[in-house]
Amino acid sequence: MMSRLNSYVDQEAFEKLFALYLMEDNAEEKALIRSNIESVLGVYVPQLLFSRKPVLQAPLNSDGQILIGNVMQGERELSPFGISPQTINKHIAIFGATGSGKTSLLANILRQLSKEGINWMAFDFKRDLRGFAKEGVWVFRWDALRINPLQPPPGVSPEVWMTIVPDIFAHCFYWFSPSENYLMEFLSQIYGKSRGKYPTIKELYDFIVKREERNRKRADYFAVVTNRLASMLTVMKGVINVHQGMPLEEVFAHSAVIEVDQLRRDEANFLVEYLLAYLFYYRMVNGQRSKLAHVIVCDEANRWFYPQRRWKDTTVELGMPFIETVPQIIRDYCEGMIFASQGCLSQTVMANTNLKIVGFLGDGEDIESLSKSMSLNDAEQAAITKLETGNWLVAKAGEKPFIVRSAPALIDKTVTDEELKGLMQPITAKLTHHIEEHKEPVEQQAERFMPSISENALTMIIDVNAHPFKGFVARCQSLNVSGRKAEAIKAELLIKGLVKEISTKLGKSNRLTKFLLLTELGTGFLRKRGYDTSLWKRTGYQNFEHQLYCVLIAYAYKQSGYQISIEKEISSERRVDVLAKKNIAIAVEVELGPFVLEDELKALRYVDKLIIAVKTETALDNAKLKLEGFPQEMQARVRVCMVGEFIHELKSNYTDDNSGNNPIDTKGCDSSPFSRNESGIGRNQ
Repeated sequence: MMSRLNSYVDQEAFEKLFALYLMEDNAEEKALIRSNIESVLGVYVPQLLFSRKPVLQAPLNSDGQILIGNVMQGERELSPFGISPQTINKHIAIFGATGSGKTSLLANILRQLSKEGINWMAFDFKRDLRGFAKEGVWVFRWDALRINPLQPPPGVSPEVWMTIVPDIFAHCFYWFSPSENYLMEFLSQIYGKSRGKYPTIKELYDFIVKREERNRKRADYFAVVTNRLASMLTVMKGVINVHQGMPLEEVFAHSAVIEVDQLRRDEANFLVEYLLAYLFYYRMVNGQRSKLAHVIVCDEANRWFYPQRRWKDTTVELGMPFIETVPQIIRDYCEGMIFASQGCLSQTVMANTNLKIVGFLGDGEDIESLSKSMSLNDAEQAAITKLETGNWLVAKAGEKPFIVRSAPALIDKTVTDEELKGLMQPITAKLTHHIEEHKEPVEQQAERFMPSISENALTMIIDVNAHPFKGFVARCQSLNVSGRKAEAIKAELLIKGLVKEISTKLGKSNRLTKFLLLTELGTGFLRKRGYDTSLWKRTGYQNFEHQLYCVLIAYAYKQSGYQISIEKEISSERRVDVLAKKNIAIAVEVELGPFVLEDELKALRYVDKLIIAVKTETALDNAKLKLEGFPQEMQARVRVCMVGEFIHELKSNYTDDNSGNNPIDTKGCDSSPFSRNESGIGRNQ
């Protein structure tokens, strides 16, 4: 109690009094001292017991000049708390669900770093930071970059660099040792043939495809490597087709944002890991070891630093990827890192972050994992569930955690692509004036890198494009293909990088349903042949599962006679995943990850009933528990349920197959009340 009320009482005096109590041998004197302590504490106990906000021990003084916010003890706001550059040099991790205030906190920290003369580089997946371009920060869209991954940093030899790049390729594109070694073999040869210029990825690809492999295993390695290189060249186009890239050293010497949204996952991961490797080796060979000079900001850090990565097949065979070693060693080269994530990160990050800042989390598993990692007691763990937007539990290694409230930050998120291009044009012109780009007609480029496939594979990929939400079994049935032939067709499309396969559980059954998803290479392949792939612009494999559930729910409601819309705007500020109308209006929100219940409940202003379909038991239990704190009238209009069970329940109202392999044929939906809407999903999806 004394520690948790240390802003209300003189803790030093109480500690002396408590020491006297412990040393006193006389029972009467001991009882008197105890009574005195309890009588004073009793005045403040209500602050501890009845505060709606968490009450934890407050720090006695601030750590440094980079302000995080004001220390809070229950309802009481205390002195500002800041951190030093040395703390950032030992890395920071920020955890919080969507809406917890992570972006505002990051923006505040980054602005203060700039004022301190410390440059930073942030990887942005949501265009949250592009407004910084108006404040003098360099903000690059990924397609505005010009880099040659085969060009080593100044001072690093090609012999060293050719061992780094294949490792990054292997972990980002899921290769195993033989394919990595196969690429290294050709890198060694092409570096030896280069005269004055570093080879490009395109030249490397052309060099490899000239090889005619007769050995079956080497033919397999050839197929894997050339397929991934062709895919990368198709996706990243002019970004990597240069002999000499822009001087990244100048980018590191300035605060910068790299926007990587709308870049396919594998290529986005490669770009980030390549830049981190380049930065690390550049710092290392130049012997930069001093006070903090630069900070790396990894928003959505769970894309790379996720706990399960250590168990991936590629990691088990190849060892931990280079990026996992970065937090351990880069601090020695005047680099700090800030990780922001909605959930727990890898063991490397958790062990190598000196300061952890935790906001509201909606997932109990994440709360449990973080509490265990941070050695929180019950009161400290319980505090996480009570945090409001902008409030944080701050835990520094070796010290007791406390609560801080950060100030909101104004960030201009209205900057358009054209406006950004105009702001950055002088910078990009300066950084790329020396670059000779090898431009090739789009048709010739496509012809060079697009693989050839069999007629059966072409038929299947066309069907994937036209009917994205068919399960693989149903797809094969509709195409009258079965057994080994179906698996061979699928394998051909997978190996050539035209499709990706995912599995998900639908309904009550534990059986997984498999789906084929078009890759960027696959959509380019079909567009070249004149097929409309606009549906996949929004479907993509990043949010496919979410849209699949929405479509299955909408289709089931439609079969029961409801008028339905997907991604329906119900007010100027609110839209819902599915809206079903028949006498009453029912809104369905599909939540596959953490979510803020209060935000979802705002839909009740516009509909009669709200259904929140979640994916995990933990999310279900947490939402139901939190819902109990709302008025009975509101509870009666809300239902929280497992998404698979909800779909099963809806489908039980009609006789269609509910296994998830239901083809959801578009032909039968043309006269339905499906509305074409913002998501790009039309009435026949």
